[in-house]
Amino acid sequence: MGLFDAFRKKPADTAPAAASGGLLGALVQRHGLKPAKPPPESALSGTWWAQPPGNGLSLAFLARGADVVAFLGEPVEITEIYLARAPAGEFRLGAGSESDFPQLRLPAVRAGLARLSAAVKEFQLFENRAGVALQFAAGATAEEVAQDLATARELLVAFGKK
Repeated sequence: MGLFDAFRKKPADTAPAAASGGLLGALVQRHGLKPAKPPPESALSGTWWAQPPGNGLSLAFLARGADVVAFLGEPVEITEIYLARAPAGEFRLGAGSESDFPQLRLPAVRAGLARLSAAVKEFQLFENRAGVALQFAAGATAEEVAQDLATARELLVAFGKK
């Protein structure tokens, strides 16, 4: 033990307090999340909360203001499809999405996107098609998030996740 080690706090000592309440706190409890390092290709800063390895697809959460973003699968920096919820409640292609995406016409994709709860503000499919991100509004419940994550798993299969 070095001279200054006694003054250093481990991330585990301080990070759980950051997720003790609200939606993120409920998700930490429900999914057994632990503070984690961000993925290597992520520019998003903040405390990441992730499931321990070996629970199927990787699952991590990050607070973004009052909202919470869920990352399912293998997140990478580049987004292939970015959908944002329009005021009428339907998803629309977000900024920067200028191409035609035939996979959005697949019946399984259309049905899955329609099943996502109103709590999902944004949906992103990453370029590797092995991961998605869902941004949840502050008022979302842990139950809504769990149902939406199940739908996101189905969407990954529909988008071509092997």
